[in-house]
Amino acid sequence: VVDDDAVIHELVSSAFEETDISIRRYHDGEEFLTDPSALSTDLVLLDLRMPKIDGFHVLSKLARADAAPPVIVLSAVNERESVIRAVKLGVRSYMIKPLKPDVLLQKAADVLGSNFS
Repeated sequence: VVDDDAVIHELVSSAFEETDISIRRYHDGEEFLTDPSALSTDLVLLDLRMPKIDGFHVLSKLARADAAPPVIVLSAVNERESVIRAVKLGVRSYMIKPLKPDVLLQKAADVLGSNFS
């Protein structure tokens, strides 16, 4: 989870608590991009508006990576241009905040091709 909002971190942890999925928490894009193990994750849940390095910058870096994980954007930004820009940068799904844990879990399962609910 790459998001500067602690509430989102808790919501994601809650959504996945009944699964065997481990959650790594990053509070901004810089923290995520400087973690050498970040690209080996199975799925990135990414906010677009964060301090230091925003989600679009993270998406640009991931788009240039050889084996980037799939990304689901979790954002309050719902302007058409932002959604299009994110999709062009390789986003697999785009969810508008506020989030519902069960919908988030299902979306993650769809993107990963898994059923862990």
